[in-house]
Amino acid sequence: MDPNVILARLRRLAAAVIRGDASLSDVTELGEAVQDLDAWLSRAGALPRAWDYSAMRAAASACPARPHDDD
Repeated sequence: MDPNVILARLRRLAAAVIRGDASLSDVTELGEAVQDLDAWLSRAGALPRAWDYSAMRAAASACPARPHDDD
């Protein structure tokens, strides 16, 4: 199970529901995707990359500091 794939699926299906063009099958798939990600995370699975703030902080700290514009 790839949490990144599940998150992309969740986002696509949620957008369809919000737009009002989701089918009953889409809503069912959305519920299944929520359960899949919950099961993954409940078993101490890794966060999807988009939610992994520790990785984002590590990447940001590796970047050189930017000068402030207000100097």
